[in-house]
Amino acid sequence: METREKPRTKRQEQADARREQLLDVALQLFSEKGVRGSTIRDIAQAAGVTEGLIYRYFPSKVALVQAVLESFGPKHPFVELVEALEGLPLREAYTQLAHGHLEMLNRDRRFITWSFHEAQNDPEVAETLGSFIAEAMRAGTQFVQGRIDAGELRPHDPLVSLRLFQGSLFTYFLMEKNLSPPIPHVERETFVNGVVEIVLRGIAATHPEDAE
Repeated sequence: METREKPRTKRQEQADARREQLLDVALQLFSEKGVRGSTIRDIAQAAGVTEGLIYRYFPSKVALVQAVLESFGPKHPFVELVEALEGLPLREAYTQLAHGHLEMLNRDRRFITWSFHEAQNDPEVAETLGSFIAEAMRAGTQFVQGRIDAGELRPHDPLVSLRLFQGSLFTYFLMEKNLSPPIPHVERETFVNGVVEIVLRGIAATHPEDAE
């Protein structure tokens, strides 16, 4: 027999909204001051609540940091992005993967830049971030391997070509806004088309124009 989920009460919805607000404020402060430079008192003041209220949702600062990572970590969107490429022609699939990856990085820019910086000094952040990346890489390598098995790509280590592909996109993401003075700019469409062309010419079983 199917069991129906009980509808959430107004109080539960308010609690969820408050929790999301606290996570958003915490991420903002962590981005500006780092985890070590942000206290529970700072977060409480920025959120307009008491420290006690924060501890009702998160028993410790470590638990709060972990909740921020779990809440804003982009692992699921990337997996869903890869799954949506099923059945698309090779060039179109890689082009959509590139655009989708850049959109995801830009949407989560605050989290991405903070977490990568924080991972250099905090083993727990590094471990959690690593688990997100590992899950995304598994989905990506399965996508590449599937194209190899289908004869669209020549046999090679899918992890190597995927990291080459994603690394190029991540570097573009970092340089797009963060460098001052800005480096010579390449329009996103031009960059994506160029990366797809270069990668496919290296690993495609046929020339890209023949693999459409």
